[in-house]
Amino acid sequence: MADVRLLRFCHLIFDLRCKFLSDVRLKLKTPSNNLHRCYGRSTSSASTLWSAYKAAKTKCEEASLPPSVNPNSVFACNGLDLSKFEVYGFDYDYTLACYKETLHNLIYDLGKDVLVSKLKYPKAVGDLPYIPGFAVRGLHYDIRKGLFLKVDSYRQIQLGTVYKGHKALSDQEVFEAYGQPYIPINYMEGNVHGDKTAKMQHLNDLFSLPEMGLVSNVTEYFESHNIPYHAEILFWDVRVRRLMPFKAYIL
Repeated sequence: MADVRLLRFCHLIFDLRCKFLSDVRLKLKTPSNNLHRCYGRSTSSASTLWSAYKAAKTKCEEASLPPSVNPNSVFACNGLDLSKFEVYGFDYDYTLACYKETLHNLIYDLGKDVLVSKLKYPKAVGDLPYIPGFAVRGLHYDIRKGLFLKVDSYRQIQLGTVYKGHKALSDQEVFEAYGQPYIPINYMEGNVHGDKTAKMQHLNDLFSLPEMGLVSNVTEYFESHNIPYHAEILFWDVRVRRLMPFKAYIL
């Protein structure tokens, strides 16, 4: 019963998302057939969306679980028999190993020094400070376009979250860059650790934050000083060619 209510709620949220994207189409004056072909939804006002959301939230809060369900229980797949496992493994990040905030600064400084001393980047790059919190886990980085962006589970681009260096792109600039409000699945696939055909990088671990912080700072420096650069080469200089050995050293 609870699973059915949750599924209906998820469907409702997806419908609201589609209606919101239809509103975005009107705001940006993009061709209507593109979004309607993808979503098939009519437009709605912000007040309508809020009303629908509050109504769904109220309905979920009023619904009660069956008496046999303990809300404090841990739910797992019924087909998983833990008694058959002899060994349990743990991810060491923040379980067996706890990191200090200085780790990010160390990775950033090591990478910055390599860019200047080994790859002959401008000496001013060595003075660029690390900005904690600019890049956060869960974001994506478009390697070829040099853009940071937030993409949801449906691969929809979250407008207002797209950055080049430290500059936020307008909604119109995002549509001009991608031509649509979502990222095709084939564009997001690829093993970024060694596959040079990869187009997107997911910031999903602790080490990606200082790396992408360095990429964003160098990008901002090049953009603000009108220095020609290649976004993809900058990414690989930071991500694979130089910082991977330092990761192994730190661990």
